[in-house]
Amino acid sequence: MRRKFGVILSLVLAVSSSQAQWKADPPAVAGGTTVTSFMKSRVMPQDVSTGSSAGRRSVLVAVAASLILPGAGEFYAGNFEESGQYSLGAEAALWITYAGFHLHGSWVRTDARTFGTQMAGVSFDGKDSDFEVNIGNFLTVEAYNDTKLRNREFGKLYTDPAYAWAWTSDADRNRFREERIRSDRIFQAAKFAVAGLVVNRIISAFAAGRGAAAANRAARRAEWGIGMNAGVDQAGAPALVLNIEHRW
Repeated sequence: MRRKFGVILSLVLAVSSSQAQWKADPPAVAGGTTVTSFMKSRVMPQDVSTGSSAGRRSVLVAVAASLILPGAGEFYAGNFEESGQYSLGAEAALWITYAGFHLHGSWVRTDARTFGTQMAGVSFDGKDSDFEVNIGNFLTVEAYNDTKLRNREFGKLYTDPAYAWAWTSDADRNRFREERIRSDRIFQAAKFAVAGLVVNRIISAFAAGRGAAAANRAARRAEWGIGMNAGVDQAGAPALVLNIEHRW
């Protein structure tokens, strides 16, 4: 009896879950024979810690990380070199700018108050910003109170001796006033730096979310795999096994 040789093409669908891979039983061949592959089918890479496919990223985690620290979300999403390094650099620069403005404004304000104490006998302890505006606009506390009395603004009178002041000249008063205004402008510039920090976080979060979504699309494409294994059936005839794998 002449022995027959044939090539049998089998399709095996391997479906893997987050814990284990399920593989269809080798299909039966006419005559009761089956295909037996002597090569294991390729297993998709898996993240052991989360059970998700390698390359998958959480968009929510990426966005939250960048809102906390710009650049962190992009690093997590895998696009740090594309945009994350710039977000992190901008964050550092904005903080340095804010600290510089705030420190400079504090120095100017302190110098103005020191000058006011020396030249007008002003005590700034426990006083609000309106008091500093008033001493820069009036030569003495008496001149200020007279103006408030004429305007019938009795609730704004300064009767406590701790609120008394008397400039030696209008030149000194104007100098204090200009320095106070300059310090206010510097502090206002510091607020713009804070606004920049907020905007930088929004931009970084958007880039991180986009990067995580792109990584997920790439991971889904990589979850499909096709391979072919050589083997023999039960009759000893050569056989080919086509493996199509998908992870989800």
